[in-house]
Amino acid sequence: MDHPSLQFESGSLSPLSPAVSATDFDVFADANDTLRSRLAEYEPTSDNDNVVQFLLTVFKFLPLQGQVNLARDVAVCHDDDMLRQLDNYIDSSLLRPLLAQGGRTPAITSSSLPGAEESVEDLLSLDLESATRQQTVLRRKCLERDEYRCVVTKACLPGHGTSPSDRHAPLEAVHIIPFALGSFPSDERRANAEVWSCIYRYFPNIQCLFHENQGDINRLDNVMMMVSFLHKEFGAFRFVLVETETPNRYRVKRFSRFSDFFDNLMPEYTVSPANHPLHPPPKKQFLAVHAAVGNILHTTGRGAQIEEILDQLGDDDSYGLATDGSTKIADLLSVTSLSLLSANPSPMSPSRSDKLSHYATAKAYHVTENEPPEYRC
Repeated sequence: MDHPSLQFESGSLSPLSPAVSATDFDVFADANDTLRSRLAEYEPTSDNDNVVQFLLTVFKFLPLQGQVNLARDVAVCHDDDMLRQLDNYIDSSLLRPLLAQGGRTPAITSSSLPGAEESVEDLLSLDLESATRQQTVLRRKCLERDEYRCVVTKACLPGHGTSPSDRHAPLEAVHIIPFALGSFPSDERRANAEVWSCIYRYFPNIQCLFHENQGDINRLDNVMMMVSFLHKEFGAFRFVLVETETPNRYRVKRFSRFSDFFDNLMPEYTVSPANHPLHPPPKKQFLAVHAAVGNILHTTGRGAQIEEILDQLGDDDSYGLATDGSTKIADLLSVTSLSLLSANPSPMSPSRSDKLSHYATAKAYHVTENEPPEYRC
């Protein structure tokens, strides 16, 4: 069976993307070759087995440092079961926790290889308390910074317009990295640490930005003002903001799951959050994580699958069990706090490739984070 090659469709490297250095390109090429070499040996279990395409897609949208780590993780998967476990790990410890809404906690797939457990224990040792909403102060500062406007539509909070042509709408403070990940109740501390460990592995450039103080999920550069109807759309990754070459300017990218009822209210091209002398703008690294996850959820189809599972749960957490027995119980459990679903360990290798390892440390790269350089073999 032919396997898809790691090639990017024409135009995937936007003309707005910053220039890519020769060093970055070489590192990307090495990671790409490492990944493809192992995936070419994978034997699908059925026509519906999409492990190879899923891992290729995840690799495509990760920042360069995350690509190096994923390539290493794939390379140490010595059998196909380990590759399937890696697929499950990324799905359950990255995609589902970021997309799950309403405080539902996914059943996390842990990593059993040396090094992964230490990463989780390091996070648990910080003994962080759960973040509180701090809504009043955070909202006030965010409104001031964003000039009482939605960062996307530029609609104003009622009573704060500056022109007769201004549109007005209720505004809400929207977290980029979800607020729920700042929760550390005693019965969910390990699951939360597993999620953050996975995030840091594939987005290591944000590791120094969280877990340095209590409640840092509420940092101002992790919050933006949006009109109410966009809050859910953004939280569900139905649209993302993609960094452009112009500082503090983002392209609005809508996916097929975006509610078309709001199409005429969205900007056609790009948006720029307001600059403020005292308050930092939304951090581009956080928006890059959101954009990468959104692209992965859309391209792989996992976003639609997870939303379907959440719809079956219902608002009252009654778990929507079908009377005909057709409900996939394991899928429902994967987005709830129930612990009945056993999780298989997945490979998260601490091993270091001589050629790639020094790029796994935090470093600022000039390539657009969710669109790596074009590379064809």
